[in-house]
Amino acid sequence: MKRITCLLLGGALALSLAACSKPASPTATATTPMQLKLYHVPAQQSTQLARALQRALIGGNLAGMFKQTSIRVSSPYPGTLTVYAPRATQTSVGQVITELVKSATTPMAPARLQVHFWLVNVIAGKGADTAALKPLEPTLDHLRAALGPSHFVLDEAVSATTSMAGNGWGSLKTMHGQYQHVYRFQAEAGTGGAIRLKMSFEDHSGQTIPQLQTTTILRPGHYVVLAQAPSASATGSATTLTHLLVASIDRPGTSS
Repeated sequence: MKRITCLLLGGALALSLAACSKPASPTATATTPMQLKLYHVPAQQSTQLARALQRALIGGNLAGMFKQTSIRVSSPYPGTLTVYAPRATQTSVGQVITELVKSATTPMAPARLQVHFWLVNVIAGKGADTAALKPLEPTLDHLRAALGPSHFVLDEAVSATTSMAGNGWGSLKTMHGQYQHVYRFQAEAGTGGAIRLKMSFEDHSGQTIPQLQTTTILRPGHYVVLAQAPSASATGSATTLTHLLVASIDRPGTSS
């Protein structure tokens, strides 16, 4: 960015100053009228613009038009630049600042996301689904049609906030007696607004889905069954047919 800024500013400044009135004589340094002028700029770019403009004005010697060494550029507080320079150049300096503001790229904060996981037990026979699974109903109904009479019971639901900054993996751990469920995940930007979710899951007790590593494409607000593991366990008269791991992703402030 520094190199691009300097090149752009130098070129723009030379072109702008070329349109000024007759250049001052190099011997007229002492009599060159100076002016202190305040410019408003985006607050997040203030320091960057001040440094670039100071380098260009001093290093470029005002495109050879003035031999003036007392030029000063500063940012007294965010959102402003003060430029002390020959009065004849202030209009051109203003034009250059405008172009720099347009071309400057301020780093954006990484997009924040919320990732959600549901561990669900599919129980044989008709019955009431866990109320918390209501948002997943359209997705689960497809499985119910394939499995026959069954209902869905929530084992656990976990959520975490992450970003698409490519800065490592997030993780969640839940305790079940002396055993852990471990969720690890990483979100990356996909195409068309989709999110590529890399994740792994471990149930150290081996009672649900022992281990999983997968990559899937998610769209905010949609639900995806990441894994399905058959089970022969029984509790009383209820038989657990299978275990499901379901995922969804959305942006903070939206509901899944």
